[in-house]
Amino acid sequence: MGRKNRKLENCPMVCNEDTLNEALELYKKNDEIKEATKNASMVEAMGYIKWPRLKDTIKYAKLMGHKTIGLAFCIGLLDEAKKVADILKKYGLAVVSVCCKTGGLKKVDIGVPKEFTMVSKTGYAIGYTTCNPVAQALLLNKAKTDMNLII
Repeated sequence: MGRKNRKLENCPMVCNEDTLNEALELYKKNDEIKEATKNASMVEAMGYIKWPRLKDTIKYAKLMGHKTIGLAFCIGLLDEAKKVADILKKYGLAVVSVCCKTGGLKKVDIGVPKEFTMVSKTGYAIGYTTCNPVAQALLLNKAKTDMNLII
């Protein structure tokens, strides 16, 4: 609620007062941070609980002047990612997407023990490719997206 809770030792406003002061200084010094927070607050006031979050996101992107939205999505949510992309495009935003399994990185190649590879009922190895959020981020950066969404 934005009030210090002195009864709780781990209240962030009590045990991290220096970090909160640092954040206040960033708002004073960094116009981009201030603008992003201002626009997010305006969108919240316009549609909180009235609109779906995706509409909030679209309104925010428009207020920020964003043109290209990146979608980093899980392969298990492919249909949902397609629907989100279609909605974003309907509102005039360009979409760049990248699947979680991009790059085909094998789990064992990053130190996941072999016993964590799943096996289907027929004995076929499944789940041997790991999600690759680092590659997703690098590819979206390379595409120069204005804002990224994780699905």
